[in-house]
Amino acid sequence: MSNNKDFLHLLNLATLNDLQVFAADYAKENEHFKTSLSDFLTRKYNHNEKTSQEYVRKMRNAFAEYTDIGDRWHRFEITNWSAIMDNVDRLVKEGWKLLKVGNADTAALMAAAFFTAFADEFDENEILNATEYDNVDVGTTAESVGELLSKALTHPSISKEAKQKVMNELNAFSSTDVPYCLNNYGFYDFDGLLNELSQRVLTDDDVLAMLDKQIAQHAGLYDQHTYVERKLDLLRKLHRDKEADKVEQKYIHLEEIRKIVANRMLDAKDYDGAIKQVREGMRDADNAKEPGITAEWDKYLLHIYQTMGDKEKIISQLRHLFIDNRNSRKEYYHALKKLIPATEWKEYFHRLIADAHLTFSPTFTHDLLADLYVEEGETEPVFNFLVSLRFESLELMNTYSKYAGEEHAAELLAKYAEMLRDQAKRHATAKSYSTIAESMRAMDELKGGKAAAHKLALEFRELYRRRPLMMKEIRNF
Repeated sequence: MSNNKDFLHLLNLATLNDLQVFAADYAKENEHFKTSLSDFLTRKYNHNEKTSQEYVRKMRNAFAEYTDIGDRWHRFEITNWSAIMDNVDRLVKEGWKLLKVGNADTAALMAAAFFTAFADEFDENEILNATEYDNVDVGTTAESVGELLSKALTHPSISKEAKQKVMNELNAFSSTDVPYCLNNYGFYDFDGLLNELSQRVLTDDDVLAMLDKQIAQHAGLYDQHTYVERKLDLLRKLHRDKEADKVEQKYIHLEEIRKIVANRMLDAKDYDGAIKQVREGMRDADNAKEPGITAEWDKYLLHIYQTMGDKEKIISQLRHLFIDNRNSRKEYYHALKKLIPATEWKEYFHRLIADAHLTFSPTFTHDLLADLYVEEGETEPVFNFLVSLRFESLELMNTYSKYAGEEHAAELLAKYAEMLRDQAKRHATAKSYSTIAESMRAMDELKGGKAAAHKLALEFRELYRRRPLMMKEIRNF
């Protein structure tokens, strides 16, 4: 059209796709146009600091999404994480396009800006609510950003300045609490990403310097050993063993580092050295009032004795663990039973129980001491335990009544009847009716129990005939 105004009107109607198709077709026929357009786009999108700044700004602005909640009297804003993740996903797609034309700097800087902006807007409760109730997939978005970042930082066109800036920003992000929260809730392992990128894009000395910073940042935290271990692994890989030895000694107060040293001694059959490490680890744990760590060292000492094949010390340590360690007692009991001669076992078992000051604990559905007596086939202690139970301990009765000996069946059935009458009198709920029926089934397993359960059911049908749910539960008795 010759009229410029008509042309402008048509241009206003044109879509982005229209212009892209025209430009591509025209470039096939006009080399000058193709070169000029290519030069223009290259200046704008490749190695252009303004473009990098623009995309970093876009990423930061992607997090400026808020939603009003509340009522007309109490309104306030919360971060709209669903809209944020949608914005970020669109920018990641643009990042891959930038990478295809060789602008790795902008792609990397934009991706790094995601983590910086995420830390600025992070609110643990909001994130948990968004992922649980709004189905926001933080993990998938973070993974796509991490993948773009990894490709951009290893791209041939990435500049040294951009690479250093990105790594500085990632290190700053790693010093916040956000990476721990992301990993703790299963969203994203940022620490793994940073470790991978460091190994791929930094020199060995730069990685070591970064690890020193991370070790300092995590001083006194539960995961400081992770960064010490990474430094040790790298130093060993570089055959800088003397430096690694110094690092081990500097951080040997950390349980995990001391275990590395102890394991190496154990592999070399330096049992005395390994045991010395255990003793020093126990001393440190006792001084720090960390009984859990002391218990872990006790288990490790058992491992050393087992590696040595010293039966006497194994038995002694198992006994110590059974007495002093409330966890895994049944495991230690089984291990001891295998090692103590059968002719000596019964006496040993009773002495072990006495030394551990084990008592029945009628609180849960299972009891450790009752379990041990059941395994030993000793019915009298189990019976005495059951007759001492309170009315609300029906679950324990159901668990152990069949192990209390046939000679005590009549007394147990009487106890059952007493407990179930109390249960029916005090509780009129569907759950209590289910418990009553379960207990009556347990009565069935005792000598004379079928008749006793039937007699009790008849009594309940007379007393509680207006409780249809209860009648349904006991209909088979």
